[in-house]
Amino acid sequence: LNTAIALDAGSAGLTSTYDVTRPLRIGGFPIRDFHPYDRFLNLSEVFVYSSNIGSARIAEDIGPNVQRGYMDKLGLLDRPDLELAETAQPLYPARWGRLSSYTISFGHGISVSPVHIVGAVSAAAGTGEFIAPTLLKRGPDEVIERVQIFSGKTARKIRSMMRLAVSHDDGTANFAE
Repeated sequence: LNTAIALDAGSAGLTSTYDVTRPLRIGGFPIRDFHPYDRFLNLSEVFVYSSNIGSARIAEDIGPNVQRGYMDKLGLLDRPDLELAETAQPLYPARWGRLSSYTISFGHGISVSPVHIVGAVSAAAGTGEFIAPTLLKRGPDEVIERVQIFSGKTARKIRSMMRLAVSHDDGTANFAE
C-alpha cells in the first residue's frame, strides 16, 4: 500500500531510488532490513525485496498526512462494515507522526483485520477502486458502490511489482510461485 500511495500521490516513480545501505534511526529506534543491501534500491526493488528501510524512506517522501488520508479512504481506520457482529476497530496510533508513518509503511505500526487487507490490496492491485468487502453473494443486477482510490496506471504498476515479488529469485514471495 505504501508503494501504491507513493506512486498515486506522485511522491515516487519507478526510477526513484532509496538509500538502504545502513539502518535508519529515528527517536532511538533502528529500522533494519532482514536481508541488508549495500546499495540504493529503486522503487520496485524496495517492494520486491520488502525493504523496511526503503519503505520508511518512501513514507518520508509521502508524508504522514497523505499516508493517513489514503489509509482512511481504504477503510483501514474504521471498523469494517461486514455482516458479522464480531468485527473490531483497527488499532493505529493516536498521533500519526513521522515514526508512526515509517512503521506503518512496512506493516508494523497498524493492526487491521484480514478483511481490511483484502479490501485495500484489491483496490491497489485491481482497478484502483475500493469495493467494501462482504460475505454475502451479490446479485447480477445489484449496484456495487465503488470508490476510485488509485489510478488504473498505479494499479497496473502494483500488479507488476506483485508479480515480481513472486517470480524474482530474490523476491520475498518467491515460494508462492
